[in-house]
Amino acid sequence: MTLNSPVCVWLKRDLRVDDHAALVAAVDRARGGAVFAALLYEQEVLGQPEWDASHTAFQEECLRDLEPALGRLGIRLVTRRGEAVAMLEQLRIETSYTLLVAHEETGTGVTYARDRRVRRWSRETGVEFLELPQTGVVRRLASRNGWNRRWEERMESRQATVPRSAGRGGLTAIGRLESSGILGCRDLGLPPDTKDRQRGGERAARGVLDDFLTHRGRRYSGGISSPVSAATACSRLSPHLAFGTLSMRTVWQASEARREEVAADLAAAVTATERQTLRAWQRSLRAVQSRLHWHCHFMQKLEDEPAIEFQNMLRAADGLREAEVDPDRLAAWQAGRTGYPLVDACMRSLLATGWLTFRMRALLVSFAAYSLWLHWRPVGLHLARHFLDFEPGIHWSQLQMQSG
Repeated sequence: MTLNSPVCVWLKRDLRVDDHAALVAAVDRARGGAVFAALLYEQEVLGQPEWDASHTAFQEECLRDLEPALGRLGIRLVTRRGEAVAMLEQLRIETSYTLLVAHEETGTGVTYARDRRVRRWSRETGVEFLELPQTGVVRRLASRNGWNRRWEERMESRQATVPRSAGRGGLTAIGRLESSGILGCRDLGLPPDTKDRQRGGERAARGVLDDFLTHRGRRYSGGISSPVSAATACSRLSPHLAFGTLSMRTVWQASEARREEVAADLAAAVTATERQTLRAWQRSLRAVQSRLHWHCHFMQKLEDEPAIEFQNMLRAADGLREAEVDPDRLAAWQAGRTGYPLVDACMRSLLATGWLTFRMRALLVSFAAYSLWLHWRPVGLHLARHFLDFEPGIHWSQLQMQSG
């Protein structure tokens, strides 16, 4: 790489500055040169059946929070609208960057094909494309043996922090560079977002995490199953993990610190009431940490077997439901008007808020599969579109299991 040549950080689902390995690597490799962050509005991504206006609106909030945070580090946010390879090439022509840094992504078939095109382009142009792990998912995993130990090593490792000196003259300002700005639904030709949903952004994510670990988390164990209590008992961190406004490692380490704090408090507790409260915290924190393992465990399944987004895991089931999907039943299920009160209430709540607790998600899928005899693929696309926290690796594995 030419000394002091600009470095491009390609942002995808990692819209934060804290514990951002790609930003740290870019600043380190820039050697005092310029670093800029690129966010691409890609029509093929926005046009996926999994994408919803609520995703765009949440992303817009994330970017409005991210832009000044990057600016304080001396890194400019540049957005472009178009096909990924074409836009990355145009930025290369304009800036002469020779290093592209990004986090690994376990995404949809569309983003997987896009990433392969980018890797091919990088080889052809001589641009070094450095992809770094973001979660516990291991790329090109040969065996699951030792996976859990490796996951814990990643989660317990030191967080990646951009030196604050980078924003105090440590980096060279990027020259004049056109940006499309931060775009919302109207700008991108999408319908308005009408969901009463969670807000996006790293600061919002930190607030949710702090509130959960200091107040709401005590009721996590036992409170997350019921649709009555789950909205507040659940962590509500899933959209922030999906869009990367928090890293998995940040959540793990914060939960571990809280677990140690609770253990110390329990050892010093005097009254039975104190001990009862602290034991509830212990149960809940153990449950939270178990589900953080599950999060990456399911993502690893899609990383290892991308075909499960489209094909039956159980190939003996091929042809069982595909040709028998009744459009009227599917439409009734999608709108929450099947006539089954709990099923319809869950669907209408999802359509209104973009969120549903995991047992009610399973209820919707199993009802669609067994009672309505609908194939999991159209069912899964509808849910993906309305889950604000849509995570492909978790989603498609769960869809296949819950539909049998």
